[in-house]
Amino acid sequence: MLMTKAYQFTGVLVALTCFSVSFADDSVQLIDPNKSNDSQAEEVDPLLTLVDKAIDTTSKRYLTAGRHTPWQIMHGILALRDRFEVRMDGKKTSALKWIQDVPNFRGKPLVLKTNTGGQFHPYTQPYDFQGHPCQFLAILTMSQLPMDFEFRTENGKLTLADVVETAKANINDQEEITWALWALSHFVGPDADWTNKNGEAWSVERLVKLQIEDEPTEAACGGTHGLFALAYARNGYIHTERPLRGVWLEADMKIRRYVEMAKSLQNSDGSFSSNHFGGPGYTQDFSDRLAAAGHTMEFLMMALPQPKLNEDWVRRGVEQVANDLIENRNVPVKCGPLYHGLHGLVIYKERMQPVNVTLDSNIEPAETDVAETTEPVEAETVTEELPEEEPAEEVVADDASEEAETDEVAERPAETTEEPVQRTAEKISDQAEL
Repeated sequence: MLMTKAYQFTGVLVALTCFSVSFADDSVQLIDPNKSNDSQAEEVDPLLTLVDKAIDTTSKRYLTAGRHTPWQIMHGILALRDRFEVRMDGKKTSALKWIQDVPNFRGKPLVLKTNTGGQFHPYTQPYDFQGHPCQFLAILTMSQLPMDFEFRTENGKLTLADVVETAKANINDQEEITWALWALSHFVGPDADWTNKNGEAWSVERLVKLQIEDEPTEAACGGTHGLFALAYARNGYIHTERPLRGVWLEADMKIRRYVEMAKSLQNSDGSFSSNHFGGPGYTQDFSDRLAAAGHTMEFLMMALPQPKLNEDWVRRGVEQVANDLIENRNVPVKCGPLYHGLHGLVIYKERMQPVNVTLDSNIEPAETDVAETTEPVEAETVTEELPEEEPAEEVVADDASEEAETDEVAERPAETTEEPVQRTAEKISDQAEL
């Protein structure tokens, strides 16, 4: 049976209410997100201008459907959501529209019908489809799609609700649950419980407990994805306006601990440790530096309460990632680090400037600039079947990624010194005081 109602929020934005809830010093304040902020409109923070420039510049690294993989394109959707465009047949098109229209890659469909609904194609080889159970479903939470959002498959239409139902049916404790926690805490809410296809009782709280037990230093990307998912779920619980108790209090305590660890391991230039939470570390390599600092900042943007975003260490971390993206805009970089770092900046901008502001800009995207690859994968259309033994290659030589996926570089943006367009911001409210 398909769900008729979903609890949808971007970290802490709940679609079922028109108010945001601010938790600071244990007080509750209702904030009208439609109310203008005159003081904010009068004075623009230079850091926000820098962040805008980094977002705009990085958004010009276009990917090409058929040449770049679904895994790479979905990472672009994570960061830029409905604003992310891909090249297809020489034209730019909405990436969200692309995933609706029966995309095939290497002869395999992106979305499949199942006995319980539908699902994104499971892992086949590095960098093709999702590398973790429910990864693509979790990524789509940030786009705030309705539950009747449709995918057209070779066997008929599916909805997002169908994919959620299969995620619930397939959940188990033998596979990684990080992305399932992120996705299901969004779509079914923090109080949800259900029975999987094997007759086992499951709940969002059980997923939270499993994620609390996970050791970040042994997980993909230094554990930042698991911590992000835990913060995302906790923020949803905060919106129930109940005190943090039990597993939710344990989740909050773990989030606080790793926030402090990120702060203590921060480098003098503002970058976060290249060893994530495993100890101090710094690297001269742009891609590796972005992989660590960007992922850590992404977690912090979901975990920190609003007042903390103005603290110097946080601002220096945001500034470092923004500057790195701008200064290295013509340097080949893997899509995972690129878009997770960009996602952190997008969340920061949404939280710090939740009003619609558009600035004039003459920036034009690169028209024909194509990133060189060691062994480029050529494809005329998104549905062309490519041999399985030739996965997408990276420009930059890479050891085994922590996510065990191989990535091809995004295309480079054009050189520019113009001011970027500020994006439409989506309100993300305050979170539990740390």
